[in-house]
Amino acid sequence: MKRNASAVILAILFLLLVPACAQQVPAAEKTQITLLHGWSGNTVDCVAMRGIFDSFNAENPDVQLNCMALPGGDAVIEKAEEMYAVGKVPDIISTSGSGGSAFYNYIITNGYALDLIPYIRDDTDFAEDLSLLNQDSWSTEDGRLFTISDVLMMSGYWYNVDLFQEAGIQSPPATWEEFEETCQKLNRLRSDGSVCSLEANSDSMPDLFDAFLVSQSNEAETLLKEYSQTGFDFQSELIVNGLENFRRLCKGSGIRISGTYFVDALSNFNSGRSALLLGGVWSNVSISEDINARFATFPGTGGKTVSCVSAGINYILGNSGDRAKEDACIRFLKYMLRDDIQEKLAVITGQMPSNPNISLEDYRESIPALVEAVRIANSADIHIERSAIQWRNDEDAQTYFQDCLPDFLSGSITAQEFSDLLSQR
Repeated sequence: MKRNASAVILAILFLLLVPACAQQVPAAEKTQITLLHGWSGNTVDCVAMRGIFDSFNAENPDVQLNCMALPGGDAVIEKAEEMYAVGKVPDIISTSGSGGSAFYNYIITNGYALDLIPYIRDDTDFAEDLSLLNQDSWSTEDGRLFTISDVLMMSGYWYNVDLFQEAGIQSPPATWEEFEETCQKLNRLRSDGSVCSLEANSDSMPDLFDAFLVSQSNEAETLLKEYSQTGFDFQSELIVNGLENFRRLCKGSGIRISGTYFVDALSNFNSGRSALLLGGVWSNVSISEDINARFATFPGTGGKTVSCVSAGINYILGNSGDRAKEDACIRFLKYMLRDDIQEKLAVITGQMPSNPNISLEDYRESIPALVEAVRIANSADIHIERSAIQWRNDEDAQTYFQDCLPDFLSGSITAQEFSDLLSQR
């Protein structure tokens, strides 16, 4: 995958050309709002996101957006919960897809979050920039909405084209049987074992398991959709048999679990030590330019393909009771959904914009890897939610699944015992 240099040049120009001549407003007259976000790193996307946040101040001289950068969405949620505990309500938090139903219900039940529906109803432009997937995923039963995401979460896996060709593999596997055979060929590439098919981080394995579950029965797709709303029935035949078959797949494919976080798996992929990388379309900006990588969907059943497509929890506005602050926060949220900012999210940070008015095809020359990955994800026959959303009613069980999966794959506990333990979370 060779990224077009124009995307990087555009990122640099954008950061250098943030308007510096906006009308000056005395600090004492500005509405002060604070944003907790997880873009604290030094990668291109992190730097660009902070630049986008900063440009809001330049465009809105009567508002001062103060940013608190934390190391990821989980850290944002932890910090927000600390503030809630002492009676402070953050003006804006951006979880970047982290958090599930427990956190969402917590902020709603305690009245910490601002209901966005009244603002959407009163503003046609705001409504037109909003993804229906976002509303479908997070609207409450009584029609309220407390979170909006500026990007969509689409995932499958990336593969090293050169290693595939070296192993005599012409295309991504179309079935799970072919997936296992493909992995076996990749594992035999180096006699010293320096290259393996997939060295995954534990955080990404629920996505692989969910995609695998869809192929287990004719009813699996329907059941998986139901579990997203009700929580998993870990005692069901689908789950117990699915766990046993998943262990067989992982063992036969020689899949290794190394590290907890995406950066661990990314390092292995970028160094050529692994041929597959579980991850989202947004991973394109993190993959080394030295790696000839392409995106693929998961196998399904009966020739079908599977990808994960979701709108996660992201921006949550504080229900502060201060109308000036709340209006300033709404202005920020509309800014993040605005066409030109959404275009920057795609071109500079490699993420899929949530605004339905954005056509990525217009940027095929500048961000070909993202455009092609999104096309492939969208073309899948079956769309399931990402594990962060799919398991949102079973967050403790998901954590247990990730932490204890290596023990299960080693055979130290049976599928029934593992499902029992998951049920107890």
